[in-house]
Amino acid sequence: MIPDRLESIDFLRGAAAVMVVLHHSMIPSGQPPQDQWFQALLHVSTLGAFGVPLFFTISGFCIHLKWSKLALAAEPENVRIDFGAFWRRRFWRLYPPYLVVLCLSMGLMLAAYLAGKDVYLLTTYPGDKLRWMGYDFLAHLFMLHGFHPVLDTNGGNPAFWSLAREEYLYLLYFAFLFVRRRASVVRTNAYVLAVSLVFPLTVTYFLPSDSPWVKLVGSSALALWFQWTLGAISVEAFLGLITLPRWASSGFSIAGWGVLAYLNHFYVEAWIVGNCVWAMLFFTIVNFCIRREQIKPSDSLVYHWFARVGIWSYSLYLIHIPVQAVVRYLLRLKGAELGAGAYIALSLFLIVVSLAAGKAFFHLIERRFIR
Repeated sequence: MIPDRLESIDFLRGAAAVMVVLHHSMIPSGQPPQDQWFQALLHVSTLGAFGVPLFFTISGFCIHLKWSKLALAAEPENVRIDFGAFWRRRFWRLYPPYLVVLCLSMGLMLAAYLAGKDVYLLTTYPGDKLRWMGYDFLAHLFMLHGFHPVLDTNGGNPAFWSLAREEYLYLLYFAFLFVRRRASVVRTNAYVLAVSLVFPLTVTYFLPSDSPWVKLVGSSALALWFQWTLGAISVEAFLGLITLPRWASSGFSIAGWGVLAYLNHFYVEAWIVGNCVWAMLFFTIVNFCIRREQIKPSDSLVYHWFARVGIWSYSLYLIHIPVQAVVRYLLRLKGAELGAGAYIALSLFLIVVSLAAGKAFFHLIERRFIR
C-alpha cells in the first residue's frame, strides 16, 4: 500500500527550511565579530542557503507523485495530468499565503521609505524608489519578478525569488511530461540536464561578466530544472516504476557529493558545476532517507521534530525574513556592537522567533488553504 505521506519527505522539508532560517539569522547587519572561530562558523553557515535546491528536489518528487501513481496502472504514454486542474490546486494551495506575506513585506518596505530609514532593499532600486516599489509589487503579484534582476530578490522579502522559480518549474513540468510519456524518466532527465547546461552557458556567453543578468540566468528555472526533475526520478523509484543503482541512495555517495559541493562552493565557485553537484547531493539524500524509512522508520525525537516542522515549512519559509527584519530593527543591534557569544545568542533568538511565527502563520493562514 502506498502511504499518503512520507515522514522522510517532511523531515527533509523541515531540515531545508531550518537551514535557510539559520543562514539568514547569521547574516550580519553590520560588521560581524572578527574572532577566528566565529568567522569559521559564519563561513559554514552560508551553506544553509542550499536548503533551497533541496526544496526544489523535494518539490519535483511531490509534484510528480500523482502522475507516477497513475502510471502504475496504465502505460506512461496514456497517463495525463489535467493542466487546468493542476494549476487550480497549486494556486489555492500556495498563492493566498504568499499574497498575505507579500502585502506584509511590501508594507514594511513602504513604512521604512516613509520613515526615511536606510533599508538595504530600498537601495537596490535604481531610480525613484516609490515608483520602483510599485513595479516591484506588481511584478511579485503576478510572479513575474524572476525576469528582472532588480526585482528578483526584492519584494521586501528576498526568499520570494525561489517561489517564482517554483511557478516556472510547474510550467516546465508539462514539457517534462510530454517527453516522459515517450521516453524513460532517466532519458528525459538527460534531456533536461542538457537544457540546464546549454541554456545558461549560451545566454551568459553574450553578457558582460559583471552584468546583473548573469546571476539571474544562472538561477533561472531552466538552469535549475535538473534539480527539480531529479525528484521525479526519486518518486518513480520509490513506487517501483524504475530501479536505481545502489549508489543513488548510498551514504558514501552522499559524502562524495557533499565534498564536491563544498569544494565547488568555497574554492571553485563555478555555478554551472554547483547547480549539478548540489542537485546530485540532494537527489541521493532524498533516496537515502526514503529507503531508510521503508526499511525501518526512525524513532529519533530530532527526526520527528524536523518532520513536524516540515508540515508547516512553507509558512516558515515565507514569513521568517520579515520577522527577522522587524526583530533586528526593534533590538537596534549591529554586528559590530556585539561580541561573538552575543551574536550567536541573537541568531538563536531569531531562529526561535522565526519558528514561532512560522507555526502561528501556518495555523492562522496557510492551514485554511491546504484542502
